[in-house]
Amino acid sequence: MANGTNGNDVDERKGKINGTRWVILSCAIGVLLALVVIGVLLIGGERDPDEMAREYIEGNIDKLGEDIAGFVVGDNWLLKELGGEYVEDRVNDVVHWSYSPARLVSDGEYRVTATASVVFNVDYDVLGRTFFVKASLPFNLVVRPGEDRVLGEPDYSSGRVEHDIPAVPQIPSSREAVEKADEAVDKAKGLLDKLGN
Repeated sequence: MANGTNGNDVDERKGKINGTRWVILSCAIGVLLALVVIGVLLIGGERDPDEMAREYIEGNIDKLGEDIAGFVVGDNWLLKELGGEYVEDRVNDVVHWSYSPARLVSDGEYRVTATASVVFNVDYDVLGRTFFVKASLPFNLVVRPGEDRVLGEPDYSSGRVEHDIPAVPQIPSSREAVEKADEAVDKAKGLLDKLGN
């Protein structure tokens, strides 16, 4: 070849030039991708507040079930006798959640109301009846997507409980009834002994 070069020298120079260009091009693409990712995270990377509210409810269902059961039981003699765990199990079996749309209340803070609704029957063999219970309890959620945080509290003042359980005094358990009967018998024996002497 002319100028004292052979074909191999030219090919080696082209390979070095192409290799250098490839490294520069790869670095430029990497920098561009990094800028795009950073831009997405800074501009619109916040999570959807409605989705965060639903995830909060689903992730705290046991605690929320306890809150709902406690609200449903309240001062009701029958439900207290059956126990909070019984009511909580019934609540968890039938609870339905509805959600308000997220409302922006301040910079980066949204409010969502998640309302739990339950309808179930209670079989009470002692009275030979089945009673219905219907309740709803809203939970006020504060959603902060920028902090990836949700806070929630039940709104007992807005909750409702309906049932057809009669308002009767608490029926003593069989053990309590036996103890009271034994006490009455002992008192009667004491009076008879006093009268006999």
